[in-house]
Amino acid sequence: MVLGAFRFWSLAGWFFFDFGIFFSFAGLWGGPYLMHIYGLSKPEAGNILSMAPLAIVIGSPIHSLLSDHLFRSRKKTLVGSALAMVLLTVPLAFFPADLNVPLLYAWCFLFGFFGSAAVTVGFASIKEQFPVEIAGTAVGLVNLMPFLGAAIMQPVLGLILESHGKTEAGFPPEAYQKAFFLYFITALIAFLSACCIRETIRSGKAASA
Repeated sequence: MVLGAFRFWSLAGWFFFDFGIFFSFAGLWGGPYLMHIYGLSKPEAGNILSMAPLAIVIGSPIHSLLSDHLFRSRKKTLVGSALAMVLLTVPLAFFPADLNVPLLYAWCFLFGFFGSAAVTVGFASIKEQFPVEIAGTAVGLVNLMPFLGAAIMQPVLGLILESHGKTEAGFPPEAYQKAFFLYFITALIAFLSACCIRETIRSGKAASA
């Protein structure tokens, strides 16, 4: 019943592609990118990347408040977050070497805020898409998608970088630009997936099977 429902796959697509971007950058390629392109040390790169989890702590309750009280909409919150991710991938995909350190801090904070903090709304939405009897199954299945996205995106970006060639100083800006263009495309797919999500909060009830 869950896997055969389109409403499951629209949310699953958002989880897969959005978190594929987030985990592949924050969990693996963000550090090398900051060190290779901007010449930062490991501690300096780590300080910048630490803005992402800080943003998750701050942003998760904010997204919940937006969804429950301001927008009164799960879908609008997720679509807005997905659109912000599209915009945030533009510097990586088209101007990977043109940011300064203060902008990198701000970018990484926004990346965490929009790239991961909306997960609270995503889980609420998937739970409300199905009757309570199978809501747990739906949540459990969709919970696989972020990790599956990361498991695929991390090595794919590595293959793209390696195909461009590595110098003694690391991968050049052109290699990261080519790899991060995948983020831009993936963010667009996540946005389209979010646009296909069915609204549930207005009824205040789980959707019928």
